[in-house]
Amino acid sequence: MKFILTSLLLASFNLYASKTTLRVTESYCGEINPLAIGDACIVQASSEKRNYALIVDIDEYQLTELNSIEKNDLITIDDSYLERTQDQSVINEVNNIFDIYYTKYFYYELLFPSISVLKVEKAQVSETLKLICENSSFDDGSYMYAKVKLEATLSLITGGTYELSNINFSYILSMEEDFSYTWAEANVNKPEYISTNLRTYNPQVYKDYIKFNDLYYQEIFGEVDFIIPKRIKK
Repeated sequence: MKFILTSLLLASFNLYASKTTLRVTESYCGEINPLAIGDACIVQASSEKRNYALIVDIDEYQLTELNSIEKNDLITIDDSYLERTQDQSVINEVNNIFDIYYTKYFYYELLFPSISVLKVEKAQVSETLKLICENSSFDDGSYMYAKVKLEATLSLITGGTYELSNINFSYILSMEEDFSYTWAEANVNKPEYISTNLRTYNPQVYKDYIKFNDLYYQEIFGEVDFIIPKRIKK
């Protein structure tokens, strides 16, 4: 009778437990500064609202489905097993590994992953589309004119994930409406470059849009975000 009662209580607890589904960005396992973390696995991930860095005991990690996660996989966790850390030495080590100094993250230790990880869903491409976006005469109202063209392959992936690949991006900026003088220009196409939609894009007012942040940020002048509606005419 005690066993039945305990089982019912556990079932009720799991039914009402708060759950969060995260999309994996990157993961790392190994020895990390023993004075701060030690042997551990770290998962960089995001929900629809925030960015996460999860720290997991390396032995427990390797005994669960987490051991096989890859980029864009979805993991659903029981929030009650998340223990937030604000230890600056731990945060610094995580930031060093993932190079995430300039983005707001929430840092948690994930306890008992064999229990707290409720589901792992592998990323799968369901559809691909060819995108061509072009504006041959854009005026932002501040005496700057632009010609912009972007061609790319858009892949739709499990769980509301989108990827841009084969991105051919070019632009010309001019202070002359007839583009007789070029102020800045670029033409970039790197086959290995892939951009994944940013779930935590700000401002949040862009609902029902797919948001890509800072395309080719190391190759071009300025910052270019690419935002398109989720409903696209083929």
